[in-house]
Amino acid sequence: WEYVGDRQEEVKLIFEGENDSLAKYLLKKYQVKYIFIGDLEKKKYPLLREERFANWGKLVFSSGTTKIYRLEL
Repeated sequence: WEYVGDRQEEVKLIFEGENDSLAKYLLKKYQVKYIFIGDLEKKKYPLLREERFANWGKLVFSSGTTKIYRLEL
């Protein structure tokens, strides 16, 4: 469970953190290729910085309030 706890904080930094360099580092660390943003993510991360994913990739799916970005880091 210690790995889950560490990753939860890192995921929060990816979605809400102010440090773009750190967020990019974490995305590369986990080899993240796609970011899913839906109602659950918006509720869990109220300070979600969706614009960073739009800047770092391409919107490949959108339906209602759900979006998926393919990252190009």
